[in-house]
Amino acid sequence: MLCIYFIIFLLSMLNSWHMKSTLST
Repeated sequence: MLCIYFIIFLLSMLNSWHMKSTLST
């Protein structure tokens, strides 16, 4: 069950990082 939360956490981190890179461009 915790694995699901961990995956969601990673996805959100990747998403925020992608958004930051897109905004900086």
